[in-house]
Order: sequence, then structure tokens, then C-alpha cells
Amino acid sequence: MNNEKILLSQLQLFFPEIAENYTESGIEELFPAPLLSNLTPTFNLKFQNQERKIIAKVRKNNSRKGITESGSSKKPRNSKKRKKLKRAKIDRNDRIESQNLKEGKVIPNPSLQIQELAIALSASNINPTMFTHDFLKVSGIVPGDWELARKPVINPRASQISFKNGVNVAAQPGTVTFFEGMANKTPEQMQVSNVVRNSVEKLAQADYRAIVISPKSLFAWKEGEDIAKNFITNTLIAPGPWREYGKGPAQATINFLYQLDRCSMSLSVNDARLQQQDKSAIPALLFSGNFNYNLAQYSPQERISQIYQRIDSWQADFDTYREIVNQRFLGQQQSVFPM
Repeated sequence: MNNEKILLSQLQLFFPEIAENYTESGIEELFPAPLLSNLTPTFNLKFQNQERKIIAKVRKNNSRKGITESGSSKKPRNSKKRKKLKRAKIDRNDRIESQNLKEGKVIPNPSLQIQELAIALSASNINPTMFTHDFLKVSGIVPGDWELARKPVINPRASQISFKNGVNVAAQPGTVTFFEGMANKTPEQMQVSNVVRNSVEKLAQADYRAIVISPKSLFAWKEGEDIAKNFITNTLIAPGPWREYGKGPAQATINFLYQLDRCSMSLSVNDARLQQQDKSAIPALLFSGNFNYNLAQYSPQERISQIYQRIDSWQADFDTYREIVNQRFLGQQQSVFPM
């Protein structure tokens, strides 16, 4: 007779009211094989005390599962007390979460998110007055049917042209920046990389020195005046007397520099204010990234090739930026970005 049958027979002999609730397989679940092999030799009529210890183990196991000797489930005792303890635990967790939010240890989902992608080209012979609305259209840098969002600004110190589709061109001596808002756009819908490529094709003789891919994100909260400020001062800055001096907590801008295989990436975190249409301002957190690609070591022809390569792979840079901001700073596994 195997161990399970021996144990079950002894249960039937001494405690039939319990044994009727178990089969051989059920006994095996209660007593794993190693335990059965050690205990079964003591299971005979001469050692009833040992047997009763085993039965006590069965009863204890049943009690944990909420099963009575009649086979029915126990009704939970002190249900009012358990509900009270559960409510107290929930209240305690709510207080901890509220305190963590107040201290900036965790950050709630923002009420508003604004994303932007900018691609900047540096060249010693770039002149802001070159980038007029007419030049951009006649040269084919932008399509001829693009409509202006506002009157262009053109002068020797700076120029800016904005289109209704969200693409902007801004130039100053030595640098031209193309940027576009990313609101609810897929990568395929983004136009800025095409505009940069067209510009490089038309201005291939420019003395290009660097290309910078710059994603930005603004997270704003309509409620919680100090959310952004507390996140910077209480989460990103270590506790110490340097955090407060004078009339209140210090305002801070935090800069990070990451050395990647392909380039260096800088990231700044700022406490900001977002001006709304009703002229009221709400607290915001601004993340600004820069992937810096130096072109000075390449020949003129190689620089053009490098620029094209970086333009075509802008999304890889954006994905890296998104991972750092979304997971490592905000601590959210699910993306807060639309893309």
C-alpha cells in the first residue's frame, strides 16, 4: 500500500468526519512526498499520538483554507473589524501618497503636455536675412502651398517664419533652427526633417560645423501649484541647507550630461509657467534635450552625408530622450508621449 493510501486509511480509522473530505490526491497536496515518506512509517495503531499530530496538521491546513470538518467554508470572523482595518490601511496609503505628492517624491499625470522637435544646423556663413518666406518657397525648401501663421520677422540679428502646420524656421548668425510641434502627430506626419534635408540640399556649400537634435517637453498641471517646483527641489536635489535660503525654497535648473555611443546628450529640467489663453499661468515642468553631433572632423562632402544620416535617424534620438524622461525621471512605464 502506498503512502497516500496508508495516511488516508488512518484518517478514516480515527477521524472519519475529516477523511471523507479528502481523496488520495488531496492528501498528497496536504503532505508533499518527502513529508509522507518520513511520517508514514510511524502511522500504525501502536503510535496514535504521532497520528494525532498529523491530524492536527490537517486541521490547521483546513483552517487556513477556510474549510470546516464538515467540508463547508468558514464564515469570516470579525468581519466588521476586518473592514475597519482594511479602511484604515487604505486611508494610510492615501495619506502617504498625498504626502509624497506634496514633497515631490512622486508626480501625478499632467493636465497638459506639449512636445516639440527641433533640428539645428551650425555654419559660420549662415545669415538670418537669407531665410525669407520667398526664398524658402522659391528654392523648394518648403512646399509652395504652405500658409503663414503670422507675419515673418526678418532682420540682420534674427529671423523667424511660422507656418500654420506647426513648422517654424528661425535663424541667427551662424545657426538656423527648424522646429515643429508634435501634438498628436505620428512620425510619418512630422515635416521638420524633410524641411531640413531640403535646406541642406539647396545650401550644400555652407560651412556646416554641427547638427543638434533637440526634443522638448512641457508638462503642466492645472491643480497643484508647487508640483513642478517640489519635483526639482525635493526629488532631484539632495536634502541640505542649500535648498532653502532667504524667503523660501531655492529655484533651480538642473543640467545633466550623458555620454552615449553615438554622441553626447544634454538634458535640462526647469520649473516653468505656462501662459493660457485666459492669461492665467499654470505651473509646468520643462525638459529640454540636445543630441550634439560635431561635424568639424569630416570633409565637406562627408559632413553632408553625416547630416542626412542624423536627420533620418531623429526618431532614435527621440526614443532615447523619451525613455530617460518618461521612465527615469517621471517613473512611468507607460508613455506620456503621444508617439
